[in-house]
Amino acid sequence: MNEQQIPAEIKEAIRHNALIPFIGSGYSKNIALPTWLELAQKFVDDLLEKDPSLAALQAEAREADANPLKILNALSRWGYKDVCKDMLKSAIDIDLSKHNLQNQEKIWRLSQKVITTNYDQALEGAMTDDLKAEVDTFTPADNLFGLSSLKDLPYLFKIHGTITRPEGCVLFQEDYDSLYKYNHRFLGELKGMCANATILFIGYSIADIEIQQILRNIHGIFLTGTRHFILSPGKTRFENLGIKTISLESYDQLVPYLDNLVAYREKINSAFRDIVEGVNLKYAGKKNLLDQFGKESDIREKKEKYLDIEDKKDILQLESLDSRDAETNKQAITALIDAGKEELLKAYLLQKSKARKWSNEAFFQKLEEKDYDITTKVSLEEYEKALDLAKDLFGTADLEIVNLYNAIGNCHLDLGHGAEAEHHYQEGLKITSNTNTPAYQSYTAMLYNNLGNFESAGDNHSEALAYYQKALKIVQGLGEPTYDQMRNVATTLMHLKRYPEAIEIWQEVTHQNKGSFLFRALDYKALGLAYHRVNQNAEAIKYYRRAIALFFYYYGKENKEFLMFYNDIGYFYSLSKAYEKAIVFYQKVIALETNHEHIFIAMNNMGEAYFNAGNFKMAKETFERSFEFLKSKIGEKDYPAAYAYCANQIKLATEKLRGG
Repeated sequence: MNEQQIPAEIKEAIRHNALIPFIGSGYSKNIALPTWLELAQKFVDDLLEKDPSLAALQAEAREADANPLKILNALSRWGYKDVCKDMLKSAIDIDLSKHNLQNQEKIWRLSQKVITTNYDQALEGAMTDDLKAEVDTFTPADNLFGLSSLKDLPYLFKIHGTITRPEGCVLFQEDYDSLYKYNHRFLGELKGMCANATILFIGYSIADIEIQQILRNIHGIFLTGTRHFILSPGKTRFENLGIKTISLESYDQLVPYLDNLVAYREKINSAFRDIVEGVNLKYAGKKNLLDQFGKESDIREKKEKYLDIEDKKDILQLESLDSRDAETNKQAITALIDAGKEELLKAYLLQKSKARKWSNEAFFQKLEEKDYDITTKVSLEEYEKALDLAKDLFGTADLEIVNLYNAIGNCHLDLGHGAEAEHHYQEGLKITSNTNTPAYQSYTAMLYNNLGNFESAGDNHSEALAYYQKALKIVQGLGEPTYDQMRNVATTLMHLKRYPEAIEIWQEVTHQNKGSFLFRALDYKALGLAYHRVNQNAEAIKYYRRAIALFFYYYGKENKEFLMFYNDIGYFYSLSKAYEKAIVFYQKVIALETNHEHIFIAMNNMGEAYFNAGNFKMAKETFERSFEFLKSKIGEKDYPAAYAYCANQIKLATEKLRGG
């Protein structure tokens, strides 16, 4: 089997991170777990020793065409439902360390979003340590709000329950009815998953009673317009349900087929990384060109040199990007051309392109913590020229004018011109507040958001919160994603020390976030910090660990950005009096960090942990190391308070060792 034989829909789903494996019991054959029928037979055999009247049911269970659900329902009618669920754990909960979980590992290499009807923990056991920190495991008994919208966040959805909670496992007909007929939240989330992704059923066959039971109950849920697939030996009859069969000659072909899918995914990911690295190299080259004239003092001279350096194609590409504004209102643009304003329109688009180019340069310089005043000033100048052209072109009450007021306000805000920034945001609001269409409301929300940024920059957090909440209310009314607005509200609530409210909002933010791994990591860190502020340090540690896992995924473990998270986790453990765990995290910072001040902080924290744990010998040694590190690497004269602190802690530890 080769790459060309992979259906185009599956390739597309893999490329867009939208393939969800749906795993059945047939895929657990490699670890000798019982099938559904074998499970029913075991229950009958074990119960027969106490209840001879089950002999007829045992004979029925041994027939070639035995129906496991029918057998289990009979046991339920005879009062053995709870007993069977108690027996379930011993039948399923095997020692996974004695089994090869290579097949289950392939599933995680194919996708980090998995649905399964299996109760066992083979999929959990196949996770790497990093993946365990990232993946959330859900059952229908958990809070499923927004699970289907988690585009990138890894999850394992065990729709029939998990063996760690056998009482909640779906085993009998009444369990199926409760889940598939009456659990509307579960059905809504499952439908959302099917609408937003391609489902690949693995480990089921046409003769599998379980898949028949599932599809009979939710027969309409896969008719979402997205093509779904089942990997199965022989033909199936699921086409009318929106499920296409990928026919295998036998189960022996299943793992090789999955190997091919995994190879395709890894090839795509490798190509993507190459492209990203290429773009970064190209951008780095442009930054070098910027550095060549970075010492020039005259703004105009800098601008002209920069525009001379740039490839003309870049200008054309930016002009094309700006024309997306025209695409949103073709009739208006056609009218401008018909009115003889074609040349003015071209001049405006080019002028706006120049402004955007400088705005982008300022943005990236800001991210890199470089001096971005020069590029921001040039951007402001170019946007003001664009505004003059736009007024001639569109009049004074067009959304294009609002957009430019907003851009100019942003430039002023970045330059520290608070009053000018507020003025331009308010000018934009004068236009948008008079029109109630969704497009104008969207711009109103944007302006409120930026006014919140203005107030926040001046530490006026109550005023900032009011603006952010106005923006949030508008966006909610439009039915659009509210991630950015909720993030601003949560951040401001933290500034105002309204931590319980902040936690509630951050929880929703982490569910909504479909953006970069970096921002999700920062969101988890913020949520962890909020829990710390209300002394829920166990929760704080949980979310900090998730943040670290995402930092690993985003940056790679060679990056040091996450190390101070370790220091925070150590501090949280110390507050919980789990000093040994705290020390482990402080040691990681000391071993891996290169920033001398961060190492010094971690050393002091570790010394305190040893002291509070009663290990005064190690406390003294650690503070002595910290003291010497301060003198040799940082300089005691610059940090007299730190010098005095170390000396005092050494003295206290020494007194404790002497019995003082």
